[in-house]
Amino acid sequence: PLHDTFSSNSVSSTRDEKYCVIFGTSITERIDGEQLSRGSRRVINRSINGAKIGDVKEEIRDFCIENPGVTSKVDKVILCLGTNDIKHFNSFQYDLFRRFRSPLTQLIRQAKFLFPNAQIIFKSVLPFQIRFKYNPKSVQEFNYLLLELCSSYGCIFFDCFAEFLDENGVDYNGYLYSNWLHLNDNGLKVLCRAIKFVIYQNIFNPYMSVTNCSRYY
Repeated sequence: PLHDTFSSNSVSSTRDEKYCVIFGTSITERIDGEQLSRGSRRVINRSINGAKIGDVKEEIRDFCIENPGVTSKVDKVILCLGTNDIKHFNSFQYDLFRRFRSPLTQLIRQAKFLFPNAQIIFKSVLPFQIRFKYNPKSVQEFNYLLLELCSSYGCIFFDCFAEFLDENGVDYNGYLYSNWLHLNDNGLKVLCRAIKFVIYQNIFNPYMSVTNCSRYY
């Protein structure tokens, strides 16, 4: 993964290049940014295994410190986070919106400040195997919180949740997963296809929504 390549070395830049930087978790860690790059468009993957919201915030800061000449050329920032924050969060017992609204707001403000020319895009949390009764509720509420904050702060919420459901749209598609949480090679191809759409299409979603999957939720 490109995170290993770019984690400690600055990125060389030419005048006409544009950058898309992915900040995420182990779910996106295996995405090969070089394979997604095309022409003057470069894709850099700074995903970290086990990352939570605070870790992504630190990674954004570190990237900007390491690459001061690149940040102004970043026109898309894709944030893929939340799974590690909520997989053991009991949303029946605790208020998820109250717990995560402030950290996510701080993250958005930081990203918009450090990448002033970039579109800030949040990928939805993907479905995963239900291990605790609160898992579906937590996933749904976190995605709704992302949607709310994106609407408030001028970001894009990119919902690819339905791509990872089974053919009946009822549960997560085990064919795409290597375990209860992580994607296998098949799932990674689906995710890369979704990420490529985000990178190369001019996305503007005046009406953003969360996948309605009441049986899963």
